[in-house]
Amino acid sequence: MIIKAKEKDLAKLDMIYEAARQYMRESGNPDQWGMDYPGEDILLNDIANGVLYTDESFNFAFVLMGKEEAYKGIYEGSWLNDKPYLTLHRVAGNGKVKGVFSKVFEYSLMKMKEAGLSNIRIDTHEKNLTMQKALTRQGFVRCGLVRLREGERIAYQYVAK
Repeated sequence: MIIKAKEKDLAKLDMIYEAARQYMRESGNPDQWGMDYPGEDILLNDIANGVLYTDESFNFAFVLMGKEEAYKGIYEGSWLNDKPYLTLHRVAGNGKVKGVFSKVFEYSLMKMKEAGLSNIRIDTHEKNLTMQKALTRQGFVRCGLVRLREGERIAYQYVAK
């Protein structure tokens, strides 16, 4: 079962994100999250805003929120449409469970439908080949590039059929 993360979960969440950072470093993507992203301040902010989710066993975590301001400026492409959307960020697994993105995507689809929406947007680092493959497998379309505080990212969009 997927639940909203709470402040008391911070240590367990940090373990999930550390495992994800380690995986990224080992798979040729040391720059996306570096050694300490997302930090405690970011996680606490996500928790306070009610957008950080995890499963009850703390195998994975992710942010599911509304509109992302940074997505206003897309270049070298364009979004598939301008309809309202949900945004996925900071998807991470502890490395012990397979199919993390499938579980996150399934939950996101349910929330998207509950909200009466038909779009999900996400971005990822050019070196995060694991996430790029997962996105394509779930039907996301590469739309262009966006600039976040952390740097340039590849933008993807899913449109429900």
